[in-house]
Order: sequence, then C-alpha cells, then structure tokens
Amino acid sequence: MDGVTLLKYVAIMILGFINGAIGILVGGISIITIPALIVIGLPPHIAIATNRLGIIGLVAAGFYEFNRQKLINYKIGMIIGLMALSGSVVGAYLMLGIDATVLKKIIAIFSMALLILLLKDPQRGMHNGGSIIRKRHYVVGSFLSFGLGVYGGFYGAGVATFLGYLLVFFFGETFVHSAGTRTIPMLLFSVASAAIFIQHGIVNYVYAGLLFVSMGAGAYCAARHIKVMGNKWLKRMFIGIGAIMVIMLLWR
Repeated sequence: MDGVTLLKYVAIMILGFINGAIGILVGGISIITIPALIVIGLPPHIAIATNRLGIIGLVAAGFYEFNRQKLINYKIGMIIGLMALSGSVVGAYLMLGIDATVLKKIIAIFSMALLILLLKDPQRGMHNGGSIIRKRHYVVGSFLSFGLGVYGGFYGAGVATFLGYLLVFFFGETFVHSAGTRTIPMLLFSVASAAIFIQHGIVNYVYAGLLFVSMGAGAYCAARHIKVMGNKWLKRMFIGIGAIMVIMLLWR
C-alpha cells in the first residue's frame, strides 16, 4: 500500500466518523460523502452505490442505540418503512438507467415549503403527541414515504432529513424521536438498494467497508448523547441541513 492510498483510507475514515455522527441526528451526509468518493476517483454511480452500503453501518448502529433508549415508534416506522422500501427498489433501478433530476427538484421544492412552515411554527417538533394522528396522515405520509424511497434508492442525499420532516409534520413526533423512528425506513431501503447495487457489481467494497465501520462508530457515539442535545438544537440542525439540501438539489 502506497502513501497516497493510505491517505485516502484515513481521510475516508475521518469523514465517515464525522458524517456518521451528523447523519444519525439530522441526515444530509450523502451530499458530502458521494462527491468525496467521486473526487478520490470513483465513477458517480459507483460512488452512490458504495455510499449506500456504508450508510447501512450508520443506520444499524443508530437503530441499536435508539432502540435501547426507547426512541423508536415501531408502528409508524414500519408503515413508512415498507413504503420507502418499495420506492427504493424502483429508485435503485432508476439510478442504473436514467437521470432523476426532475424528482430531485420536486423534493427540493417540497422541502422548501416544509422549512418555511417549520420556521413559522416555533413549537413544531418540540413536544411529542401534540396532535391526533388520523387516517389521512397515514395515507399522505405513506405516499410521501414511497416518493422518498424512490429518491433514496437512486441518490439518497438528504433522504434521512426529509424523513425527519415527514415524521414531525405528519405524525407529530419530536426531533429526538424522529431520529429514532426513521432508522427503520432508512435501514429497510438502504439494505434493499444496496442489494441491487451489489447484484449489478457497482460497489467498491474497500471504501464501503471503511465507511460502514467509521459511519457506524460516529453514529453510535452521537446517538448515545442525543437526549443531551435535545429538540431545540436538533431543530436548528434540521433547519440548517435542510436549507443546504434544498440549495444543493436546486443548484445541481
């Protein structure tokens, strides 16, 4: 192993740990890891597939810790998770064959609207169970979860952040609890899309392994301290990451 290769490995591990810590709390880290993998020499579709396999480590570590802290709503998580899983299969095949620019723009515009609503409602996401979850919330939430699954399957940057918005706006969860509940859909569709990418032989296993371990370590450390941060700081992080995601999706 030469010095340049070793430096790349170390850089990926450091980036993975930092992104894992941020990603398990508010998402949005693929907007950094995917371009980073492209910069070090991976083709775009291989970078997306490699990143998706690495993210499984992040989500699995977060799921373990959030489950221990009882921060996961399994009923809601499984409903949106199964819909996101279905969408991710569609999205993974889309990534293999077409440019999904239009869907990225639609999600960016939708997210911009949610950001505005979030800023106008200071108490949104700060307290759990503030509203009754009705049938229409499940219907609309499931439909949107499918769309996010499609997006997550072919690209994935910011999908965890968008799922967080979904849980806060349609299911009345706090930002802390949304971080736990969304690990279910994230885990389901990440495994599904990664399996498709593996089947088509477009994963760099060395980089994926480094990301899996480093992201998992970062996510575990952050998840252990999520209650210390509280809803106030998580909301600020959500707004900040969400704004960056909207700009990047509209600009690209």
